[in-house]
Amino acid sequence: AILAARHPEVASLAMWQAFRARAHELAPMLDPEDLALVLTGMVRSRYLDAELADELRQRALARLPYFSSRHLAMLLSALAKARSDMNDLQPFLNELHGRVPELCGVQELLTAVVAVGRLRVTADRQLASDLAKQVDARLGADKFHARDLAALSVAYMRLDIVDRSFVKNILSCASVTLHEATPVEISQLVMACATVGVDQADEFIF
Repeated sequence: AILAARHPEVASLAMWQAFRARAHELAPMLDPEDLALVLTGMVRSRYLDAELADELRQRALARLPYFSSRHLAMLLSALAKARSDMNDLQPFLNELHGRVPELCGVQELLTAVVAVGRLRVTADRQLASDLAKQVDARLGADKFHARDLAALSVAYMRLDIVDRSFVKNILSCASVTLHEATPVEISQLVMACATVGVDQADEFIF
């Protein structure tokens, strides 16, 4: 599913229909990793099947305790992109909240924060706060690329949790790879700076 989504020029409607039929057959046997990968591939394609997505969501819910933090973040991201109902996503958000300390890698942490930001889970301030604390803890330990920091900034602004401490941290972390950032990513970093009035935004502009 992911390979087909990455190469839409060779993934025809007939191919996705065959894939959908096969996924329905295999759904009861898919393990947590497979469920996360299949859903991720589906939402990246142009042929999202809402019925299959909901079936896979229900399968994932039954296996929720067995998801790794990485695949839980991936699953939640896919469900968010699939525009699943917020009530259906609440059990996954609750599980993610309990797994925040397990989110140590850059990509799994980024995936989780961006997914929560896309859902604009502003009602659960504690989840947003705990994710922000985990990001702060990992900023000094891991290598975040400027594009990662730009994506985090967008998610933080959606969640309304941007503060001066976060912005100053990303200023120092982004400097190494800032030359590799796109104009859009730079503008996102500048916007985060402007949100809290950090005047070092000049570093992103000049």
